[in-house]
Amino acid sequence: MTRAKDSLHELEAKLSRLSDDERPSHKGIDLINGVGWMLIPMDIRRAYVLFAEAGAHAEATDYKLGIARARFGYAYRDFFTAD
Repeated sequence: MTRAKDSLHELEAKLSRLSDDERPSHKGIDLINGVGWMLIPMDIRRAYVLFAEAGAHAEATDYKLGIARARFGYAYRDFFTAD
């Protein structure tokens, strides 16, 4: 999980340094989800792209916590876009 004291800038830097092989790891999934949550008030569309990526990696690796965090991001979207 990302640390609460990490800034968006720091998390983005960590995310950019992840290799393609590291992204599906639990650490990578947590980082992707963490950046998504930090982006919600500023760039909600990009946040959802990150939740989709994290969710796909989490599903593929059966990482339950990663799946839950990504789905929670979808729930946030659905709540705010509901008619």
